[in-house]
Amino acid sequence: MKNELAKITELIARQEPAMMNSGVYTCFSEDSTAQLEQACSEAREAWASVVFSDTGKNTLRRYFTYQMRVLSGLLDGLNADAPTTREPIHHLIELADHLYIFFAAQLDMSVNSPVKFARYKLFALGEKAGELSGLLKNSEVNPSLKICLISCLDIYFAPAIPPRLSLGTLNYLELLLEGLLQVWDFQSHADISLVLEERLIALNFNHLEFFRYLVKTTGSALESLSPEDRQALLLKKASLLQSDIHYNKWYYDPALPPVALMYKDWLKDEASAVAARLRLPALNPVMKIEKIGLNLSVAELACLVRLFFEAGLFLETGITEILKSIPLHFAAKYQPSISNGSFSTKYYSSEQKAAAKVKALLLKMIAWLNKHYFPVVVVAGAVIAAR
Repeated sequence: MKNELAKITELIARQEPAMMNSGVYTCFSEDSTAQLEQACSEAREAWASVVFSDTGKNTLRRYFTYQMRVLSGLLDGLNADAPTTREPIHHLIELADHLYIFFAAQLDMSVNSPVKFARYKLFALGEKAGELSGLLKNSEVNPSLKICLISCLDIYFAPAIPPRLSLGTLNYLELLLEGLLQVWDFQSHADISLVLEERLIALNFNHLEFFRYLVKTTGSALESLSPEDRQALLLKKASLLQSDIHYNKWYYDPALPPVALMYKDWLKDEASAVAARLRLPALNPVMKIEKIGLNLSVAELACLVRLFFEAGLFLETGITEILKSIPLHFAAKYQPSISNGSFSTKYYSSEQKAAAKVKALLLKMIAWLNKHYFPVVVVAGAVIAAR
């Protein structure tokens, strides 16, 4: 695979060592800058030639991703404190931007972005992020949703960039900002919070606080309704959520499922729970399932179940079936009846307090095992503590 950036790599390598990860930054000479400009121009021409050739799709992806990886290595290898307006960083960032803009369809967007390039792109979006922050602060957006969105704008102003910001995530942050600003560009007399909610779902904004907001606002809307109307509203909302392929394929948080999927599962689980309550009078009391009581809160139980699932203890059972089954067979401390929706919410939004309780419980279990089956470990620990 040809490296179109070989000339640039050689040119940078010939410069003084002070350019490479030192506290002193040495500028390019005029002659070196001219050579750099020429090499960058040749790389752009080579890329254009390749993309319009008969090269296969998979080969193109490998080729252009390789070019971005080489650029990333060059940028990350240069002095970290050097300003992006100095050479050769300025030309390298412009070259990465050209690759990112014109050949995005051929890039593997899951690869990490060069840190300097990510900082440059997000800084360029800072003005728009500030505009959106001002619009949110001066709007009648639901307070919970407003706090969630404003807190997410910090990344556009932060001097440090997360080390694992992929090209896809960088692209998503651009789309998110543009998509939210469009809400105000075409704002009607509709409920601004509802419009934002729909736009964020379409943008696959799977931020945990946004999911909690969806659950909370939907729960509030259900309180004044009869059981029949609750079920109808839940099913209607679920039917309006299309399959994941119709939404933006990149997520805000790669560690979580798409927000439409999480929300739709919660809506369907809640609708099923309502339907079950409506059928309760017709059930034979003898058929009632006796639940096993646990000395755990709902949040702690959900955290423990997630730990079991991540560790592979449930064999091939899918998480959806597990989240439906646990509330049927177990009762939490202070909450004998757990709704599927509530348990699902706690599963996807485990809190540190609940995790700390589960961790303490696991350590207690390990201590019991050590005492009864590995007494040597206990003795050794006592000797070390005595020293």
